[in-house]
Amino acid sequence: MGGIPERLGSIEAVHEVKILTNTYSAEYGRTSGGFVLVQVKSGTQQYHGSLYEFHRNSALDAAQWENNARGIRQTPLRRNEFGGTLGGPFPWMRDRLFFFASHEGLRDNIPSTSTRTIPGPARRTGDFSASPVVVNDPLAGAPFPGNIIPPNRRDPAALKFLGLFPQPNAAGV
Repeated sequence: MGGIPERLGSIEAVHEVKILTNTYSAEYGRTSGGFVLVQVKSGTQQYHGSLYEFHRNSALDAAQWENNARGIRQTPLRRNEFGGTLGGPFPWMRDRLFFFASHEGLRDNIPSTSTRTIPGPARRTGDFSASPVVVNDPLAGAPFPGNIIPPNRRDPAALKFLGLFPQPNAAGV
């Protein structure tokens, strides 16, 4: 949710927000910039509270274009934001002791589809002959013959790094 950052607590607990930008009184010290003052609700002599729930699901959402292109059905989305506040007097000290509490909860499952292009078997061996991009020899300044990097010119560190990639499981781009 926008507005007040999460670390300040529930939005339902906010009573007043005041933004000071200049000509501060002495209580704020000698500083530049601005102040954001957030006052939270407090208990009173009468009980009061609030409840809310925001529910979202994928029933009215459009499918992602990546999924449509591959014929993958839409993954379900469920998001529930809920909370409430309660304030009032403590029963045994009705005129002198008050309480206020708030709670905010979030239940969220976020579906995602991730597609990455990783080197296929030919590119792992230095064969870029199927690629439209010409691979140049940095020492000679000319393209490698057949767009294939010879085995003695492959960097050992790059080969070790290449070993960290998984094998492709779908046709690449």
